[in-house]
Amino acid sequence: MRTHRLNSPIRDPSLVLEALLWKRDAGNAQKFMSDDMYGHLATVTGATWEIQGRTFDGIDDGILLDANVTKGLAAISLFAWIKPEPQATSHQTIWGDYTGAADFSAFFNIMNESATLWSPMAGLLPEGGARTDTGTLGLTPTFNYGVWTYIGFTWSPNTCTLYGNGVSIDSGTVTGATLENTVTLNNNIGAYAPGALHQNCKMIAGEFHVFSRALNPLEVQRNYLATKWRYIP
Repeated sequence: MRTHRLNSPIRDPSLVLEALLWKRDAGNAQKFMSDDMYGHLATVTGATWEIQGRTFDGIDDGILLDANVTKGLAAISLFAWIKPEPQATSHQTIWGDYTGAADFSAFFNIMNESATLWSPMAGLLPEGGARTDTGTLGLTPTFNYGVWTYIGFTWSPNTCTLYGNGVSIDSGTVTGATLENTVTLNNNIGAYAPGALHQNCKMIAGEFHVFSRALNPLEVQRNYLATKWRYIP
């Protein structure tokens, strides 16, 4: 386990993943390490580097992590700086789970046909790994296509709260859902599985943060304000 890093203003012992896609060392290779203290290996397919992050073409681009950083957590917060673009497909997956076989699940989606966000209950699995759509929660977004937004959610049984640019914008309650704890589902950024036709997201992504607890509203706002300078003048 690595010591804590200096590249980010976020200091939190519950941080289980920090993927800074804008870092130059992340842009010079098709593999790079996450910037949290665990050092997860990320394998890039497409998703070319630019000064503010990685550009995902919405066709076959994605970043596959070497582990499932959300496995078995009792609560979770997932946040990302993204600049999404419209797609012809019905879903765009911001964050997904993938085994390398037929067992995968969208975890955090843009629903194009209704301009809503699925979070994160479409990807919450009961023990045994079988997907349950009873855990689906559609929430109303506050982002516009083509605009940088700090989007994310917090979840602790059984409440999910969606945030946009540091502000709580919707919440809901779901029963019978839990984070998968038995099947190894590697996390995937930009698609629910590597390759084409997997509900790939067309976007520029700057950074992702995953925490092993539900952050409170003041903590979410603090993280937004500490990182927005890179994306919003």
